[in-house]
Amino acid sequence: MSSIRKLSYTTSIILAFALFSTNAYSLKAKVAASEKENLSYKGYVEASGILLPKQQLFFQLSPGESVNSFNFKTGDQVNKGDVIFTISNVELLTKIAALEEKLISIIKQNEQYELLKIEKSQNTEMINHLQQMLDNEKRIEQSVPGYSAIDKVNALNDELFRVNSKLKMINAKLKYAKTRLGKQNDMIPLIEKSIKDLNKKKEALTVKAPFDGKIRVNTSHLSFIKPGVVFAELNDESSFIVKAELWQHQLQYINIGSKAEIYPDFYSKNSISAVVDEISPSVKTKTSKGFSRFPVILNVPNTSVSKAKLLPGMTLSIKIFGNKSASAEE
Repeated sequence: MSSIRKLSYTTSIILAFALFSTNAYSLKAKVAASEKENLSYKGYVEASGILLPKQQLFFQLSPGESVNSFNFKTGDQVNKGDVIFTISNVELLTKIAALEEKLISIIKQNEQYELLKIEKSQNTEMINHLQQMLDNEKRIEQSVPGYSAIDKVNALNDELFRVNSKLKMINAKLKYAKTRLGKQNDMIPLIEKSIKDLNKKKEALTVKAPFDGKIRVNTSHLSFIKPGVVFAELNDESSFIVKAELWQHQLQYINIGSKAEIYPDFYSKNSISAVVDEISPSVKTKTSKGFSRFPVILNVPNTSVSKAKLLPGMTLSIKIFGNKSASAEE
C-alpha cells in the first residue's frame, strides 16, 4: 500500500514538473514571438506613456498657513522671479509679535533706567545747592548782628529732607531695575536672533517662481485649502518629456538616443517626433508572473506642432524604433 502511495506521489511531481516546463516553454515562446514581431516584422517596440512638462513645481500649505494673496490665474505665463503668491502663517506672526513686544519692553525699561539715573543726578545737584544755601544763611546770621535766618534755615532743611527722601526712592528703584535689567539685557541678543530667523521664514512665505512657466490653479476657493493638498502648480512647457514603461525583453532593442514617435490620439496617424533620453536600470513594475517593466523617459523637442497638440497629463501611444535590423534577428 505504501509503495502505491509513493508511486502516486512521485507521479504527481513528474506531472507537475512537466506542466511547469510546458508553461515555461510556452511563455518563453510567446516572449520570443513578441520580440520577433516587435523587431523582425515591425522594427519598433510599442508602449504607452504620460506627457509631462520639462519642469514641474507643486504648491501646498503646511499646518497653520493660509494663502494671503495669489497673483495669477490658470493659464497665465509666469516669469522667473515673479511673486506667485504670499502665505500668512498665524503662528509665525504671533511668535514674531510676541518677541518684538518683549524686546520693546526691555528697551523701554532701559530708557526708564537711564531717566532714573538722570533724575538721581538732578536730585543730587539739588541737595548740594540747598546745602550751600543753608550754609550761606548760617554764615550771614553769624556775621550780621540782629539778622535772624531761622525761617529760611527751617525752610531749607524741610526741602533738603524732601529731596533726600526722593533720592532714596530713586536709588532703590535703580538698584531693583539694575538687577532685573541685567538678566533681561542678556536676553536681547537671543531675542534679536530669534526675530531675525523668524523674519527669514516670513520672507520665505513669499513664493517666487524658480523658472518660467504656466500656472495652474486646482481650486476656486484659495481661502479653504487643507494642509498637504496640492492647490496649484507651475509647469515649464518650453519642452515636454514622456514617461513610459517597457518590458524587460524590449530594452535590448533600444538605447539612449533611439528615435521615437508619439501619438496624442490613439486613433490618429499624426505623430510627433521624440528621442529616448533616459533608461532606468531599476525595475518600476513587476507583475504577479515575474515579468519586469522598466521606466523610460523620452524627450519631446519644442516645436510649433508639439505646442499646438500637446498638453501636460495627456496619455500617449509610443513607438520606439529598434536599433537591430530584421535581417539581424533572422
